Amino acid sequence: MSERLVYLILGSRGAGQNDIVSDLVDFGGAEDPKSQVFVSEEDVVAWGSEPTIHSKQVELTRYSWQGFEAGLAFEATGDVVFVVADGLADPADFVEAFSYWLQEADYELGRIITVADCDRIKDEKQLLPWYDCCIHFSDVVLLSNRQTVSNKWIEEFKNRYLKEYFPCHFEFVKKGRLANP
Repeated sequence: MSERLVYLILGSRGAGQNDIVSDLVDFGGAEDPKSQVFVSEEDVVAWGSEPTIHSKQVELTRYSWQGFEAGLAFEATGDVVFVVADGLADPADFVEAFSYWLQEADYELGRIITVADCDRIKDEKQLLPWYDCCIHFSDVVLLSNRQTVSNKWIEEFKNRYLKEYFPCHFEFVKKGRLANP
């Protein structure tokens, strides 16, 4: 069994993936692992900056998502790898391309994490099926950007998946940080 892990992070642009990946790299692992973070070129431009990572043992690489047919073409060499999916990509296509990449790579899947932008999901109802797809694949759903949503809305959102027996864990993101990375 491989000890090299890869984590896939899904979510729409603006959901807070840059803060989450920073937390995971800086505070979520063992001491001094060599980490790599792969982030979509278009997401970095939309975010206005790359994730702020304080670990000295990390390599941040941008990639260009050209769609499922082009696949994922990056070379992972770190002990722990984080792949942040393009925030506008079809999640099913991205996960399938990631699956093909993973079959060829010498890595084991750690977790698939979705960063759910609660404010945006509440305001843009057409985004809900897109997140349904992300959450279908996810082990963990991180509820971010909750400033304008009520606790009742959060509970209803979570219960949609719990009633359908989705096998994922829900956690809150507070001020862009995780309670336990």
